[in-house]
Amino acid sequence: MLETGKFAFDTSNSASVQILEKIKAWGYTSYRVFNPATGTVYKVTADQLKEDGGTNTYDENYLRYVTLLSKIKNETAGGLLSSLASGVIPLPHQLHVLNRAMESNTIRYILADEVGLGKTIEAGI
Repeated sequence: MLETGKFAFDTSNSASVQILEKIKAWGYTSYRVFNPATGTVYKVTADQLKEDGGTNTYDENYLRYVTLLSKIKNETAGGLLSSLASGVIPLPHQLHVLNRAMESNTIRYILADEVGLGKTIEAGI
């Protein structure tokens, strides 16, 4: 039985949600749920929820990819990816290239610009 405070799986949104309230009206049961991934609160019917909470299985390579991507995004949030001891301070156009590359999950990019603008530094950061 679905109880308040427990987690369930919302089949309509394919998300794990926490049950905040159980609402019974005119013979129908609905729930007010909280989706921690999006931070939203919404109502669902009892038919849309599964009690098991949904089990996600991930490939080992996918988990490695997400972990490394998280580390890179964490490092770039501070503005620099290279260590300060290396003496490399990226210029604004090089940081722009880095931000464009980090916006999507595309793995391969071609760095092509004028001679001397720091393609090696862009590739390094």
